[in-house]
Amino acid sequence: MSLIANLVVYLHSEYNMDNVCSTNVFDIWSGFTNFLPLVGAFIGDTYLGRFHILLLGTATSTSLMVMGTMALSARSGGARPYNIAFGADQLDTTAEKGRAQLKSYCNWWKFLCTPSWYICVKSKGSIFANMAKVITATYRMRGSTTGKPSPQSFYDPPMIGSQPHRMKLAHIDRFKLLDKAAVITDPSELNNQGKPKNGWRLCSLQQVKELKCMIGVLPVWLTRIGCFVAMTQMSSFSVLQAIQMNKSVEKFHQPGLASHL
Repeated sequence: MSLIANLVVYLHSEYNMDNVCSTNVFDIWSGFTNFLPLVGAFIGDTYLGRFHILLLGTATSTSLMVMGTMALSARSGGARPYNIAFGADQLDTTAEKGRAQLKSYCNWWKFLCTPSWYICVKSKGSIFANMAKVITATYRMRGSTTGKPSPQSFYDPPMIGSQPHRMKLAHIDRFKLLDKAAVITDPSELNNQGKPKNGWRLCSLQQVKELKCMIGVLPVWLTRIGCFVAMTQMSSFSVLQAIQMNKSVEKFHQPGLASHL
């Protein structure tokens, strides 16, 4: 991410790339760095946990020396993807005391030398894997004709564990096709502990609700693509235009970007 501000100028002046080629490289790099946090989210939620993925993201920054210096001003490189979600684990926002503490949390969370003070929630899988399971289970149940399922026919286990901030989502009637993924058609699908024997065939109702919520916000995400496509041009073609423009006004001359490299 730290390269984006100067990448177009660097490719244009040092590698002698033309405007189109340097802009294409910039767009590919920008898209890659913006989607890479999704990979980090999957690894953190499934394997490492939020604290360790934050630590790893900071330690493997582009310039560790620079990041160590900038940490004094609370601008750590691993801060963007996970810090807000990690902070939610520290407080019980369902209680009045937790909601009051949340207001001052952002002033206190930057402590690296005291990991034993943090509440490190055990990794319990990624929401992306859960969505893939719901889609797969729905596809497997595509030919079933169970009619309208009753609330008792859904696999809906209680929410347990050390995540007091995570609450059950309300059931919505939209995207009813996905409800098939949580319908218990055969009691033998559950083991002795009451859990599915195959998580890719029977999912919990909470997993179905999470996918429905993701589908519901997808149109909002799609509408922002056009906005950010236009904003990306400000760091590519606009910079190249500034290099090539006439920077003289009468006797006054403004040095261009290329002269500062």
